Amino acid sequence: MTEMLTTDAPAETIAAAFSRAMGCSATPVTIVTTDGPAGRFGQTVSAMTKVSEAPPIAMICLHRRSPAVDAILRNGTFCVNVLADDQDAVADSFAGRPRAGAGRWDFDCAEWASSPQGGPRLVGALSALHCTVHRVTEIGSHRVFFGEVVDVARAQADPLVYLRRGYHRVAELDTAIGEPRSGPTSH
Repeated sequence: MTEMLTTDAPAETIAAAFSRAMGCSATPVTIVTTDGPAGRFGQTVSAMTKVSEAPPIAMICLHRRSPAVDAILRNGTFCVNVLADDQDAVADSFAGRPRAGAGRWDFDCAEWASSPQGGPRLVGALSALHCTVHRVTEIGSHRVFFGEVVDVARAQADPLVYLRRGYHRVAELDTAIGEPRSGPTSH
């Protein structure tokens, strides 16, 4: 089904169509963490991307009412933990939807490594990008953080992907959509 809306459609209709359209875009599942004078916080985030390689800059978006926003601003650092495909329960906890026996935003639900850069690193995560806050802006309902990457950790694993309002594993997507086509070799 193709949805075509005109610019004179009600704002709620455009917003709902936009939300459905964005749900068709697969994104990595991440947990953004921070630790420092403002405390230790973490939040599941799907709005994350690379902005620049020189200097290395990553971008994350958090709802402006998230307690992690103030903590990141005050701590001046954050870590983007890109989740492996077996870490969906941790993602749920840091999205505020813990599974039975776990708490919301509970660091005890997984193993974490401390970092001198200020953001806890999730053990077993596909990658971790330790960032210092470079720039912050507010757009709509979200705060957009640009972080200069000061340290990187990587592991061998498949990513956990968010698509159509749910978590997926790459193997599931391969089965559902067939073999991947060749793509760009660099960005």
